Amino acid sequence: MKYLLPVLLLLLGCAEGSSAETDTPAPQDPTDAGLPATVTDTMFVEGTAQPVTLRRYDAPGIPFTTALPDGDFRPAVLDGTGGQEVRFIAAFGQAEQPDAYVAFLFPAVEGAGALHRAVQDTLAARGWQPTEHDDPERTAPCPWADGYHTYRDEGEVLSTGYACLGEHGGQPFALITHVPVPYSEGFGPRLALLLEHFRWRDTGAPLAGRS
Repeated sequence: MKYLLPVLLLLLGCAEGSSAETDTPAPQDPTDAGLPATVTDTMFVEGTAQPVTLRRYDAPGIPFTTALPDGDFRPAVLDGTGGQEVRFIAAFGQAEQPDAYVAFLFPAVEGAGALHRAVQDTLAARGWQPTEHDDPERTAPCPWADGYHTYRDEGEVLSTGYACLGEHGGQPFALITHVPVPYSEGFGPRLALLLEHFRWRDTGAPLAGRS
């Protein structure tokens, strides 16, 4: 009998420890900490602060979420044998402008070299001319990028843009902009908000290079 009480206490202690482990909450899904459906932010246009309502973009099958100035972008998902492109087309000023957009391209390739070639082929197929960007004083358009290309499109209206290259979870991707010059002042601040609120769905992390 003198050994019975210590044994019982030991068994009770083990049971309490097991219960504590069982009750421990599971890690939170990183997407649970995302934005609400709408949120108010500030946009700077020509140096002037303007309040703006952002609407959460969270579409099934897309590897990221973000927030868009309400009514200023129309999302479009383009799927093909070469991969997936998620495009946000400018629609501010009460008119959609199909030639003004930012896109996230997820080509069906592996490795940085293949990504560079895929992006170069994409730019060439669209008739865009590469421009030099080896000026050491020039600021890279995407600080997080593993590399980037700049180009110009001398169509009916001169457009400029860039393609920033990265990788997330082993998937190469590119951020591509195409902006007609008349839209550049209004497009830049809206793009900045979209990129500021960008989060990868699986980790909740912002845009980065290799992650």
